[in-house]
Amino acid sequence: MIDPPFHSKTVRAGVFGRQARFAALAVAGMLAVLPGDPALAEPKLTFAAPAPGTTLGFFPGNFALSFDAPVDLAKTEVTITGPDNTPVGLERLSAYKNDVAARLTGTMGDGYLTFGVYTLAWRTVSKTGEAASGSYQFSVKDCGEITCPNP
Repeated sequence: MIDPPFHSKTVRAGVFGRQARFAALAVAGMLAVLPGDPALAEPKLTFAAPAPGTTLGFFPGNFALSFDAPVDLAKTEVTITGPDNTPVGLERLSAYKNDVAARLTGTMGDGYLTFGVYTLAWRTVSKTGEAASGSYQFSVKDCGEITCPNP
């Protein structure tokens, strides 16, 4: 049997090289569609106080948010706005692992805080760099002679 000319071996290697490149691209494409590492998922809010949708008979002195992953305090922002979109003052945020909290400034009696619906908005970044944000509302109303739900 006669060996094929040298150039035909080169041609076969070229065909194999194209097949390998195609296979590598196919594998890379499949990996791009698979779900990512759960450790790199954006932080999800797991607890909030005051709770979303809660009606309180008093203005809360602080708030607390808990996430399912540790967050970067330097990249975390929280705002609370009142019924007339007036920002509520917050002391400096503090964080411990997955939790963020701060005291609210102002009181109901000084005219600064009023009864109505408040919006708490947050934006944070996990320690792995994944960003997340959200908002929710809670209400403060004058219970007077009626019984308000517990917070």
